[in-house]
Formats: sequence, C-alpha cells, structure tokens
Amino acid sequence: MIIDKYVLPKLSSNNISVTNELVGNEINQWHIHNPNITIEDNVSSTTPLVMLHGYLTSSMCYYKNIPELSKKFRDIYLLDLPGHGGTPLLPHISDIRLNYERPLPLKYHFIPTKDSNGKKLEFEIDFPMEYPKYRHLVDTICNTVYADTIEQWKFDSKIKGKINLVAHSFGGYVSFKYWFKYPKSVNKIVLASPLGMERNIFSINNLLHGKTKYPLNYRDPSSKYYLNPNVKVPRWLFNNQYKIFEYLGPLGAKILWAFINKRYSRQEVEFRNYLFDQMYYMDCKKQELNLSVLKELFTPFLTAIDPILDYKIPHHKLLVLFGDHDWMNRSESGRFVENSCIIPRAGHNLFLDNPEKFNEKVIEFLNN
Repeated sequence: MIIDKYVLPKLSSNNISVTNELVGNEINQWHIHNPNITIEDNVSSTTPLVMLHGYLTSSMCYYKNIPELSKKFRDIYLLDLPGHGGTPLLPHISDIRLNYERPLPLKYHFIPTKDSNGKKLEFEIDFPMEYPKYRHLVDTICNTVYADTIEQWKFDSKIKGKINLVAHSFGGYVSFKYWFKYPKSVNKIVLASPLGMERNIFSINNLLHGKTKYPLNYRDPSSKYYLNPNVKVPRWLFNNQYKIFEYLGPLGAKILWAFINKRYSRQEVEFRNYLFDQMYYMDCKKQELNLSVLKELFTPFLTAIDPILDYKIPHHKLLVLFGDHDWMNRSESGRFVENSCIIPRAGHNLFLDNPEKFNEKVIEFLNN
C-alpha cells in the first residue's frame, strides 16, 4: 500500500493518525489528523483541507504531499471521486444518462479560408444550439455525480464549517462546479492545472446562430471564439479512451504500461503499478461512467462545453497552479486569474513532479 510505505514513515509525529473508510457508503476517504495543530496556531490551519484527484487516478496521487501538508493542516481528507479508486458506483450515478435528454449534436464547419500560417479563420454551425437541453445535461452530470456527492460527504463527515479545496485537472473542474453550487461550503480553492478553464467556440453559453460565420481566435482563451491550437485528441481515441487498451489485449497492456512509465517516469515503480491497475482493471461500469462524462462535458480539444472562464470568479478565493512543462494552456489561462503561479521543474502532474514547491504555494495561499 502506497500510504503505508511512502506516507506513514514520513509523518512528523506519532500522534498523527491516518484512517481509511467508506463514508456514507458513497465516498472512499483517507483522513489524516494532526491533533497538535489548534485554532490558536492559525484559523486556516484548522479549516479542513479536501484534496481531489484527476481523471482516472485516485486520492493516492497526493502521497508525496501529505507528509509536509500534515504539518500545517489539522485535518486533511483525500477523496476518491465517483467512478475512481475505492469509491463504489451507486445506482443513481451509474444510471445518470437516464436523467437527461441528449441534445442534438452540433456540427461545426470550418470555412476553408486560411491565414498565412495555414490556420482557418472562420467557422459556422448548422443550427442554433438547444441551450436548455445542454444546460440540463451539464447541471445533471456535474451536480448529481459530483457536487451533490461531495456535499453529502461533507454532511456525513459532520463538517459544519467551510472547507479548503485542492484539486487537480478534471478534479479541478469538478471542484469549481461544487464551489459554484455550494459557495457557502468553500473557504478557498486551489486548482492545479485544471481542465476546462478556457472559453471556446464549443461553449453552450455562446448562444451562436446557425448559418452565420464567426471568427476563430487561437490566442485568447477569454474569447468565446477561442479554439485551442495545441491540443486535439483524435475522435476515435476521444470516444473510446482507455477501452482501446482492452481491445488490443496483451499489446494494449504493454502500450498502457509504456505510457504510464513515460508520463510518470519520475515516480516510484509502486505508484506506476498502482496506476496501471487502476486504469487497466477498472470496473466496466466505472469505465462507462467516466467515458460518458468526459465525452459529454468536454471536446476533443480538451475544452469544456461549460468552461470556468464563462463565470465570474471571486479571485481572492482562488489560486491556479500550472507546471512550467505543462501541456495545459498555462501562460494564457493563468493571465485571467488574479492569483496564478507556474511551478518550476513540473509538468501536468505538478504536485508529483515538484511536491516541495507545490506544497509551499498551497500553504502560503491557504494560510494567508
């Protein structure tokens, strides 16, 4: 177990307890409690710190951060999101697609006219978006699967005050949605290389007209005409994702292992083995949920259909972190957030690549 090998021996005090339980039969939780920290030390240090992982990983991804953070925060909760890790898939979440009517898919046409760099300049859609249906789809998924589940966990855990949130990638997007629905439950939030920040041409909030030409913007992620020029996942891969490794049998397992070894090359082999097992042996129903959620809420350009920058953000409560080798649109997206920082010597998994600097920025922001 990663916690046993890499966390427990590094805890600064024998008084710090680490417990694992299934809260309310819904959420798998690791709770790290340091009784030595009191409200006299710092009010923020006694505010519960909740940490959420990214897509197809689990709460174990924060194993390098816990020893240091546990010195500064009395209660840390590592949660496995629905469809991930040790959190079971409950019927009302597994059957979430029965709760909304799928809108007509929009067809975007890129006008052949190009600039001097070969980039297309304009686009149009066939017909206006069915906004009410798309809004219902987004709210149903984000609230039922994630926001309401997190709030129920908070209630079941008897946490009456506000919490601080630290969340990565897809978990960052989920956390923002939770914060938006339950603002009184959140004190501050740290988004680590969050997915779904940029405004973009696929946003349901654009209310575009059919058969009308619109300009494309490749530089400004605060523009509703933005199109990410750096990332586009092939449609066949986006629609199937990790199922492809199963389809390929033993060859798929080798490819997945090679991918994990390359992406997490700086991490211990036990952690890489753990991630491989999480992805390759994922329960079919969990796999279906994760696949459908990502396909419904995001595009092959890895932009959200209901992006974070479409909303008014209380900047003093938000910190956004990116790695200096992040594949995310770090420099542009960070421009539109008052508190943002680039973590050196780090990629998308910045909390693993440079845990010391990551912890420093989290502690500084939450305890300020």
